[in-house]
Amino acid sequence: QIVSEKYIYDVTDKAVTDEIETLRERFATLISIDGKANEGDYVVIDYEEISGENGEKKENQTILLDKKDDQLAKQLIGMAKGDEKDIELVHEYEDEDGKKLKRNVKLHVRVNEVKKKQLPELDDNFAKDISDAKTIKELKEKIQADIEENAKRLSEQKTKKELLKKVIEKTEFDIPKTMIDNEIDRILGDIAYSYRIDIEKLKQDEKKYDE
Repeated sequence: QIVSEKYIYDVTDKAVTDEIETLRERFATLISIDGKANEGDYVVIDYEEISGENGEKKENQTILLDKKDDQLAKQLIGMAKGDEKDIELVHEYEDEDGKKLKRNVKLHVRVNEVKKKQLPELDDNFAKDISDAKTIKELKEKIQADIEENAKRLSEQKTKKELLKKVIEKTEFDIPKTMIDNEIDRILGDIAYSYRIDIEKLKQDEKKYDE
C-alpha cells in the first residue's frame, strides 16, 4: 500500500489584501505636484551631456526616484519644477577584452515636472473600473474565490507529485527517466501557470528549481 500526505494551502486574509494592493498599484496614476521631489516621486527632465563633444541630449525623460543610494536619483531628490543643475555620473563598461572600465559623465539637467503616484480609492467605483464586480465587497469575494481555486489546484498538484515519487520508489521495474521528467515538468507547468511563474527562468536557477 502506498500512502502520501495530502497538501493543503491555506488562503489568508493577507493574501486577498495583497492582491487588492497589487491591483491598486497597477492602476495608479501620476499627478503633478508643487514643491521639491522626494524619494518615491517621479521627475520629468531634459538633460544634455556636457562632458564631451556631441553629447547625448534627451527631453521629457521620466525618472523614478526609487533609491536614495542610486547615483542619479540622489542628485535629483530635492529639485523642483524649473530647477537646473549639473550632475556627474560614473558610467561602468567593459572594453573589447572584457576589462572593466569607468568613465565620468557630466550632465546638465532641467526639471520640467515633479509627479507623485496616486493610488485609486478602494471603493465601488474602483471595483467597477477594473472588473465586472459592482461593489468592492464583490471584488474582494471574487479575488478570494480565485485565490482559493488556485490554492486547491496547487494542493492537488503537490499531492500528486509526492504520490508519484512514492510510486516510483516502490516500483520494482525501471521507469524511463524521460517519462518521469515529463510528468514532473507537466505538474510544474500547471503550478507555474496558476501562479504566473516563468518556469524557463526558474530552471536557470538549479537550486530553486529542485526545491
